[in-house]
Amino acid sequence: MIWRASGLANTIINNSTTTLEEKIEECIRCCSASSLAHLQDHPIWLLWRIWKSRNMLIFRRKVIPWRIVLQQSITDAKEWHENSRDMDTNYQSTNYSTRRSRVVHWKKQSGNWMKINVDGGFQNNTERSRAGWVYRDLLGVYHGGVQAVGKIVNTPLESELQAILMAIQHAWSRGFSNLCIESDSKKVVDILNGKILHFDSYNWKREILWWRNRMKGVTFQWIGREGNKVADKLVKHQMEDNVYFRFYFYVPRFLSNELHYDYVHST
Repeated sequence: MIWRASGLANTIINNSTTTLEEKIEECIRCCSASSLAHLQDHPIWLLWRIWKSRNMLIFRRKVIPWRIVLQQSITDAKEWHENSRDMDTNYQSTNYSTRRSRVVHWKKQSGNWMKINVDGGFQNNTERSRAGWVYRDLLGVYHGGVQAVGKIVNTPLESELQAILMAIQHAWSRGFSNLCIESDSKKVVDILNGKILHFDSYNWKREILWWRNRMKGVTFQWIGREGNKVADKLVKHQMEDNVYFRFYFYVPRFLSNELHYDYVHST
């Protein structure tokens, strides 16, 4: 059913009598041979999403409808194609050796600003999204870290936006008025800075900007994953069951190495 609905008109893939190995070989061949942008890489991503839904069924006893699996695979293939195209463009315009040796470290924020590094964690659209953020001042001194569980969202993009919204709300409740919010999602930062339009994220953007206007100054900046490891660690660190928010006033042990690395290499 899902293969027929995908629009991949292929007799081998759609044939129920062919072996799994033959189907996988045909998926790989389709990816390399297809000249249509919307079909490139789609068979492989559809296989991946089917495998993930199978694992969800076996290990967590959760059923993901096949239409959702299909939509997720289409989104994955589209994002992969766009990111691959951007990487090819950057590769052609930038010397490879220079990019390879360049590592973007976390940097201290000048002036009387509090820097917040934020990250979102998306599993699937049946589980609640997670968020993590950390506060540091102009000297790079730690002012708290947060693990939080948000509501269910549909895409990783929404997860990142929700994390920023939760972080800016929490910062306001703590009395901070000048914030520099850093995220490793360039698309999210471009949306919030008005560089690109994205209709699906309009409500998220509107609410984030509403909270921004309640403060003296809030900026949104992009930082590479290498410089956002502390927030990433907060997202991935396991929380206890039925705990949806945790604030670390003191540095937790699992963050000490990443915080020390950022402090030593910051400028």
